[in-house]
Order: sequence, then C-alpha cells, then structure tokens
Amino acid sequence: MAALGFSGGEALAASVDLVLVSYDPRQVYRAIYGAAQGLARGDISRSRLQYSVRRLSEFQTRTRPAVRG
Repeated sequence: MAALGFSGGEALAASVDLVLVSYDPRQVYRAIYGAAQGLARGDISRSRLQYSVRRLSEFQTRTRPAVRG
C-alpha cells in the first residue's frame, strides 16, 4: 500500500489536479502523505497545488446546480 502514497504524489507532480481513492476511504491518508512528501522534497511546487485548487474551485462553480426558489 505504500505505492498509493508514492503514486498520489507522482500524479500531482505530473500536473494531475485531483487524486481519487475510492476502494478504501482509509487509504486517502496514504495519498495525502505521499503528496505532503512530494511537497517537502520539492517534487510538487506550492504554486502547482494552488493552481489545482483554483481549477477545481472553478469547476465546482461551473457545475453547481442552480438553486430554484
């Protein structure tokens, strides 16, 4: 399972905006740890993560259903 953390970090370093972990919710912590390690090593830049946050936020705004009164 250590590969999950490494893979998550590598995916983010390769400009993936979101890493999905669907088979076992407890494994999400390994992916987060891998991303944190990639950030600490300099494999992932803080600006790259900020860019991903902006892209995901914009996506959420575009896809949010309209509220009808």
